[in-house]
Amino acid sequence: MKTLLRPCLVVLAASLACGALGADPYRDFRDRRDRDEDVVAGFYQRYLQRSPGPGEMRPHLRSLREGSASLRDVEANVLASREYFDRFRGERDWIRGMINDVIERDPAPVEVRNWMRHLDSVRGDRLATAKSFLEAVDVNGDRPADRGHRRDDRDR
Repeated sequence: MKTLLRPCLVVLAASLACGALGADPYRDFRDRRDRDEDVVAGFYQRYLQRSPGPGEMRPHLRSLREGSASLRDVEANVLASREYFDRFRGERDWIRGMINDVIERDPAPVEVRNWMRHLDSVRGDRLATAKSFLEAVDVNGDRPADRGHRRDDRDR
């Protein structure tokens, strides 16, 4: 009896301590989840000019939570989406728009040519191109500082 009671007392003491100190053992999880929701919603607002529906948000958040996707992957998915692509007049215009939307400046003609070559090399795979582009932007530090998209270990 004494042996069984001791673990219960330890758990009770820890619970009381957390409650007394106002500690929330799930706070880091909730903070990250809330941040992920805000960042994903920001991608939709920024690139699609609308809020995501619940059916669009859930798969992204699940992938982030499970570790099967990074925030960069989610951003690439939005940039490679049919909805985003349809805002432009073809692949060259899509590349120009993606560069402009992500790094907030007009691309140089050589940049557009290089990313067109990349798109051709991956046989028109917009997702692969968007992922490569975002990786290059992050590696080169070309993102505007006030974007609210901080890199973390899941962005790789």
